[in-house]
Amino acid sequence: MLIAAVNLDFVFVLFSAHPQAGRPDTGLVNFVVQMVISAVPFVGTAALITTIGRRSAGMLALITGIALPFLFFFGAVMGFAASAVELPVNSPSAVALTIYQFTWLAAVIADGLTLVAALLARRAA
Repeated sequence: MLIAAVNLDFVFVLFSAHPQAGRPDTGLVNFVVQMVISAVPFVGTAALITTIGRRSAGMLALITGIALPFLFFFGAVMGFAASAVELPVNSPSAVALTIYQFTWLAAVIADGLTLVAALLARRAA
């Protein structure tokens, strides 16, 4: 989850570091809101999961169940927002966005699998 959050923020940082000619809106300050919105669900979920440790499978199921729609929705919306910035073809930011698609999907799948495992552990206990 942390890799997905860092990866999407990296897209905006790379886009700001390599601005297109004639585009004055490529400063990093213009993307702070997108960077925060994209990082909060991933970082928040990871922080909550690490704080509970091995204490309760029910708490883990609650956290991952609540986080899954947010990870899916905000991750997809911010991915679409990053692709709407008109990234130059074969630029470092376009490559980072391509990698983000896989890390976002991996984070969503990992959260879903954690939810299923927590529900199965809770049921078995």
